[in-house]
Amino acid sequence: MSEIIEITEKMLWLYTGDCWYFLIFLVCAGYLISKNRNHPEIRFLNHYMIGIGFIYICPVTAKIIMDYCIGKSVYWRMFWLLPMAMVVALSVTFIASEINNKVHKNLFVLMVVLLLIFSGNFMYNKDVFSKSVNAYKLPEDIFPVCDMIEDHAENKRITAVFPTEFLPYVRQYDANIYLPYGRWVETETSSSSDARKLFNVMNQTDKSAEELAQLAKQNGCQYIVVSKNDAVNNTLSDGDFKAVADSGNYIIYYDTAS
Repeated sequence: MSEIIEITEKMLWLYTGDCWYFLIFLVCAGYLISKNRNHPEIRFLNHYMIGIGFIYICPVTAKIIMDYCIGKSVYWRMFWLLPMAMVVALSVTFIASEINNKVHKNLFVLMVVLLLIFSGNFMYNKDVFSKSVNAYKLPEDIFPVCDMIEDHAENKRITAVFPTEFLPYVRQYDANIYLPYGRWVETETSSSSDARKLFNVMNQTDKSAEELAQLAKQNGCQYIVVSKNDAVNNTLSDGDFKAVADSGNYIIYYDTAS
């Protein structure tokens, strides 16, 4: 259970980040719980928030949700169940209604609005968004690599291992290409699994060509895609995997023994 507790804590900080919005929500929720118990609607909302909070932090319910519902890597999505905007709006409304002076009331509302605006981060920045260079909104290297593999495979079932930067995009472009692992391999597979071993080797700067080829075979991969700058290109063709295509930035190898 210690692992579950550690994940719940990690997901909490991952969700809140360096934004004050979650803290503002907690303050507002505390206000509603302590000051507005006589309103039946507010009582229901308070019970709901307390219930969601208990379900999130309880190791038993957390493990059930992680294992059978949404997975460990996205457990932070549980916070989507909290009515944050509603709670903040209700709290501000109740507090403002208790302020008799109209000027003070308007200043309070304005202060809260400014606090909400400046407590977060502007999401439409260059670190998160970039100008699309194609209709698919995918990296350019995806297209030639996938097309070359498809042309070489001639409608046969394809399983290929790609560099990590390809993982989120390959099956968006070509669902006929199967992968031995997905982008969440580090959190959703055991460290002793063949898929994790292959992932670890693919991410080594001084990877062994023999080990890479062996693990690719064990994971049912007919193709290996590596960066053209990877030193493994010097020796990978010494075994069963032979270079069959060059996209410019990546070399595609095929298992001639498959």
